[in-house]
Amino acid sequence: AMPQPKPAPASAIRNGGTQVSDGTALGIPAVTDGGHIRKLEDVESDMIKLALHRYRGQMSEVARKLGIGRSTLYRKMRDLGLEEMAG
Repeated sequence: AMPQPKPAPASAIRNGGTQVSDGTALGIPAVTDGGHIRKLEDVESDMIKLALHRYRGQMSEVARKLGIGRSTLYRKMRDLGLEEMAG
């Protein structure tokens, strides 16, 4: 069996999650270089990519951690042009 990936420590999530000055949480910027809010689909795409990497393409686990169903994950990936990343 493949070893399970380790989630980020709670302290990193707390520290990253409360940082709002530059809009970055867990390494995903919420604002553009010009200081404008990024489009939700761009942030969502980055979150899906992060989860796919973190959980090594295990789609059920990716969907569970993102709080969505697997079919929703596949649909979002298709809509965002991420099909080639599907495990």
